Amino acid sequence: MVENEHITNPGTIYICYQGVGKSNTVDDNVGFIDLESSNFRLEDGYRPDDWYKYYAQVAFDLATQGYSVFTASHDVVRKELAKIRDKYHPEIEIAIVYPKPELRDAWVERLQKRYDKNPTRKNKAALGNAKDRLPENVAEMKDDAYKYGFLKIEIDSTDYFLIDKLPMQDHNVEFSLRKTNGMKAESFTEWLGSQGDPDNILPPELDFQKAIYFLKDYLLGEDWYVNYPGSTKQVTTDIVYAILEKYSKKFRKELRGF
Repeated sequence: MVENEHITNPGTIYICYQGVGKSNTVDDNVGFIDLESSNFRLEDGYRPDDWYKYYAQVAFDLATQGYSVFTASHDVVRKELAKIRDKYHPEIEIAIVYPKPELRDAWVERLQKRYDKNPTRKNKAALGNAKDRLPENVAEMKDDAYKYGFLKIEIDSTDYFLIDKLPMQDHNVEFSLRKTNGMKAESFTEWLGSQGDPDNILPPELDFQKAIYFLKDYLLGEDWYVNYPGSTKQVTTDIVYAILEKYSKKFRKELRGF
């Protein structure tokens, strides 16, 4: 779903390695767009030499409207996105999403299954590229992340939902998780009661990231935010600090000791 009436802030641009789960994330959540690079081919099947310039411009146009955009990970795309951001849109965050190189064999198997199910030219190329160059591709993406200041989102398993890997500073991520997990700051007990088997005396499972952001909303208020483009782990540190500073006498005493 691509509606974005819930938010007017800019979205995030995610440069994604092939097969990370862009399409499923767009289908199952709100405010995300998979900007398919194959749509920039001409009728003869080839792309014009400067296709990536128009592609990157469209990505930023969508992000300024509040959408979070999944893009291809071509080298020319990464560099063009960095160029446009630095010159025109420093307010828009860019992240790279990639599998750990150690997942190469499992990732090739993942892409093979995708190609067997849908034997398109695009899926065939993605499969061949992963077989030949996955570790090199990932290394190049990480080098550009360091060079251009992109956030890094590393996939360390093939058993995951992409939405759970994306940073909660992205308003589309936060909105989608709240919408799908049904846990709101004023109704934690209702959420607990709706989970799992009521005859099970053990507590239901709660994802760490969702728990932290529930505590943020519940204890600090839904309007609390950080005003810097930090990683999820950096924002988590600020949330814990703010909660302790507000509610812990022990922590405030510790701070006075500095």
